[in-house]
Amino acid sequence: MYLTIGILICFLWQVFNSIYPHFEFVVIAATFIVYGCRHRIVIPNIILMGSIFAIHTLLCLMNNTLNITDFIIQFFSVALSYLFYYNLVKRYRPEDIIKRYCKVAFGFAVFGLFQELFALFGNYTLMQLFFLVKGMKLVFIFGSLVRIEGLCTEPFNFALLLIPAVYCAMRRFLFKDGRIYNQVEAAVVLLAFMLTFSGAGMVGLVIAVILLLLDKGQKKTKNPLKTNQLFKGFILVASFTVVFIWAYLNIPMITWRVDDTIAVLFKGVELEKANMSTYAIASNLIVARNEIAATYGLGVGFGSYGANFNRYSTGLDTTFYAYGINQLDGSNLAIRFAAEMGLIGIAFIIWCLVKYRRHVTGENLWMSNAVLVQLLLRIIRFGNYTMFGLGLFVSLYVVIGTESKQKLSNQVITKAPMIEEKE
Repeated sequence: MYLTIGILICFLWQVFNSIYPHFEFVVIAATFIVYGCRHRIVIPNIILMGSIFAIHTLLCLMNNTLNITDFIIQFFSVALSYLFYYNLVKRYRPEDIIKRYCKVAFGFAVFGLFQELFALFGNYTLMQLFFLVKGMKLVFIFGSLVRIEGLCTEPFNFALLLIPAVYCAMRRFLFKDGRIYNQVEAAVVLLAFMLTFSGAGMVGLVIAVILLLLDKGQKKTKNPLKTNQLFKGFILVASFTVVFIWAYLNIPMITWRVDDTIAVLFKGVELEKANMSTYAIASNLIVARNEIAATYGLGVGFGSYGANFNRYSTGLDTTFYAYGINQLDGSNLAIRFAAEMGLIGIAFIIWCLVKYRRHVTGENLWMSNAVLVQLLLRIIRFGNYTMFGLGLFVSLYVVIGTESKQKLSNQVITKAPMIEEKE
């Protein structure tokens, strides 16, 4: 029950927030209290990391960049969310958690297809009954075709939630791995994901394909990528490429976004003439660069990026109508964490990605990949520390990596007496 509730919170995050601001944390707290009454609460060992964090916070406070109010709110919301999901991950097997998550994702994918179906038949009144989230908009992409958003405010948010399931769905077609989806279910998840028409989501798709082609998790073989599997992978990549090219040539909004981004990045067009996605990332990157430079690599302090945005916005046109977009979350985790935690933050992200990945092999690899694809997509495009269950995926990544290392150590210990006996 607790696991299902925890996963549903990920998908219903913005529904709860629409009921009342930050109501999702009330749901997490209530569930965690009930859980704590019946099970022992596990506290992760973070003494070293906590000490470094405390020293960094003190330095930022002395540097007059730390916003105390924002720091306290962010700290307790992150602590609650991560402790809740960490306990779920420690209680249930990672494989069971990912399977349950993918099954819930399939349900929401079906939900999204019904949204699309109602839109195609022009029944927008019935379709709007599904829109339980404040700020959700109807975005027509081609004729009556809309960008589906599930129960999120943006198509990318829905794509972000689906991407672990998308990895498992593609694995079903490439490796015939039926432990989570059959072919119909896998096709439904992929179709729902594609109908978000999210450019950043397509980046996640490329990451998923790369991880798939590097996957060595098949049993009884050192190299699972045989000729037929490579061919399937090529067909998969080629199919998505054809779909993207068709969309670029036939859908004006996608044509505009691609051309617009290329013009800003490579043709010297002013940033203020870019589309909102490009402007959001580029403008926050400029502010983050200014914050890091002004603090000599220290950063402005945890949770204080938004409070310092105007202070370090040199180089941006403050009269531009979109000025300040995504200023609370930095547009992606890489920008925000680097700006708040400085060079230590950048090193910490790289260290975690490597540390909890290096020993992952065999059957744990597909699970680590399903989690990693979402984490990388968040690093690239989504900067909120708690939304959509980031605590769940961070905890999964850490626990899978830790258990893989322990398993490898046990294998070495088991083999040691055999080697001594031969000698």
